[in-house]
Amino acid sequence: MRYFTTCTGPILDIFAPYRELEEATSETEIGLILSRVLTEWYVSGASLLTLSGIWVAIFGFVPASLFPFSQYFLAFGSTTAGFGIALNAIFLMLYGGASTARFQILARDRTGSYFIFRSLCRAPTFFTFLSSLTSFLFLLGLAWMVWPSMVLFCIFALAGVAATLYFLVYGFAAPWHSIRLLLGVIYGDLDAQESMAPDTELGMESGAANSGNVAMASVVEHTQP
Repeated sequence: MRYFTTCTGPILDIFAPYRELEEATSETEIGLILSRVLTEWYVSGASLLTLSGIWVAIFGFVPASLFPFSQYFLAFGSTTAGFGIALNAIFLMLYGGASTARFQILARDRTGSYFIFRSLCRAPTFFTFLSSLTSFLFLLGLAWMVWPSMVLFCIFALAGVAATLYFLVYGFAAPWHSIRLLLGVIYGDLDAQESMAPDTELGMESGAANSGNVAMASVVEHTQP
């Protein structure tokens, strides 16, 4: 189990607070993680309730013959919203009023790690994403049945605007970053040379003084009887 958690840890770190829980040493850090996760659950719960209401309204008012695949979208969207609401309610019931110490006890599994909690803590958000994506595809399908050319125009227009803005921002940002980097290198070298110059002059002066002292000592030795 330890080897499995070690191998899957970097993958979970992309979607869940894996590294933060592993590296948290004080109750303050764990409390911050708990508060952030609770906020995410509250937002996901409200979104899932809204989506479930939308799916119920669509199921009651939209005829099945309007869109051939409407029943599949309705079934999948309603299922994901229902699972998300159930998981969100379970998490809020377990961790909603828990203190930091109790959260550490409840979130740990038998091996003493947070692997199960880390794997499931973002499930309500994932189901919210699936239900939202299904509603988007459902509305896109309805629009396609009524006006296909408009749907294609909106898709390509949005894609074109996004790509244009990206390349415009990149086109202005890349030269500016290169200029700043070049100026930083130039001024950094000048500062380094200026900081080294006093040390070099001081070393030369001390070397000249030492040479003068040696010469004077040799003259004194030769002049003594």
